[in-house]
Amino acid sequence: MVDAQYPVPISKLLELVPHRDSAIWIDEVTKLTENGGEARVYVKDATYMTDTSVRPTSYIEFMAQSYAYVSACHLLYMPHPFQKKISEAFLVGIRDLEILDSKPIKSGEVIKISVERSHELGDLVLIDGELFSSEDKKIAKGQLKLFAR
Repeated sequence: MVDAQYPVPISKLLELVPHRDSAIWIDEVTKLTENGGEARVYVKDATYMTDTSVRPTSYIEFMAQSYAYVSACHLLYMPHPFQKKISEAFLVGIRDLEILDSKPIKSGEVIKISVERSHELGDLVLIDGELFSSEDKKIAKGQLKLFAR
C-alpha cells in the first residue's frame, strides 16, 4: 500500500474508471475512509450547469462519480483483495434524495462530496452521499444504488 498525497487529481485515476472527457465532473479526491471518501468539484461552466448555476439534478451524478473516483483511489492506495477496476457503471436507483439548500451554486464555487458504501451485493452497491458548499453547509444528501463491475 502506498500513501496517497491529497488531493489526488482525477488525471491520476482515469485509467481506472469508465468516464471520459466532458463526462468527467469531479476534479480531485481529497480523502479516503474505510468505506468511501471525499471528492471535490471546482464549479466551472460545464455540462452540469444551467445558464448561471449548477442544476440540482447534477448532484446525483456528482455523488455517483465521486464514488467511482474514490473507489479508484482505494484501488491505488488502500487495496482490498476483492476490489476491482470499474469497467462499467450504471445508476439503478435513488432513495431519500433531499435538496437541503436551494441557494444557486455558481461558477467559481467549490462543492465537497462525501460518499460511503453502506451495502454491497455482487455488482450492486448502495452508497450514501452528501454534498457541501464552500462554506461547509450541507446542500443535499441521498442514497444511490449503483451497478458497477
